Amino acid sequence: KEGKASKADTVHHIKELKDYPELGMVDDNLVSLCFSCHNIIHERFGYEEQKINEIEMRIPERWE
Repeated sequence: KEGKASKADTVHHIKELKDYPELGMVDDNLVSLCFSCHNIIHERFGYEEQKINEIEMRIPERWE
């Protein structure tokens, strides 16, 4: 979306798997991300809140 490309090697569940196990394999609940972007969304390894917001804005909301 921003003219940048990186290898998407991680599957992110838009609605978290622990809360919605029935959506675990539903295509509309899955998005491919690179490892770093996935960690940003889940606030892992000290990523900053600003970066988290930037990444989340790129993922379309499909549950409205």
